[in-house]
Amino acid sequence: SCAYLDYPEQIVGFLQRRLQALKRAFAQDVKLLLDLPPSIKMRSIHRLGPSPGPIAYSERLAMLGALQYNVPISVLVELVVQPHAPAASTRLQVGVSANVIPGGPSTQRFMDQLSLEFTLDPPQGSLLPAVVRAVNKLNLYQMNERAWQEAERGEVEQASRRMERLATHLLKAGQEQLAQAALAEAGNIARSGRLSQKGRKELKYGTRALLGS
Repeated sequence: SCAYLDYPEQIVGFLQRRLQALKRAFAQDVKLLLDLPPSIKMRSIHRLGPSPGPIAYSERLAMLGALQYNVPISVLVELVVQPHAPAASTRLQVGVSANVIPGGPSTQRFMDQLSLEFTLDPPQGSLLPAVVRAVNKLNLYQMNERAWQEAERGEVEQASRRMERLATHLLKAGQEQLAQAALAEAGNIARSGRLSQKGRKELKYGTRALLGS
């Protein structure tokens, strides 16, 4: 769990919230299990809540941390799917295992099977609004990360332009403070070829926090 704190006075409140979250733990060592066919690979996985951010994963396993009472874990999984013929279908198994605390630690496992169907004419309104919103916010986070990587590689002009585009998107999303930070960093990149340490952290954790909003 990571957060960017502007002032030392914020540390105590942050730690208190984290301790309260630990007290509400219902299960520990929650794992997402994915059994994917050869034609599908996992590209990334991000936790939307609680504690938004990227999650490390192996080919079939991702560690999600602790599950709190009345606080669901929400994740966004990005898959790369190879081309399939129209009307084809494939299946993948998705599961969750967790070490449930009440009554003494015991491992519980739940599995389900999802079916993917391929068509040239997908039904209208097939995209869930919550997924669309999550993907849009993830794009902002990834745009910031790509700008930083470009600056590190010395691709100054490209990194500066990308940071300017990020500022525009953040402003449209109503994130005025982050938009101003991105615009300032676009100028820093153009002048010095790199982001400031403060701006780097503010944008990294600021755009990450958007995943959970």
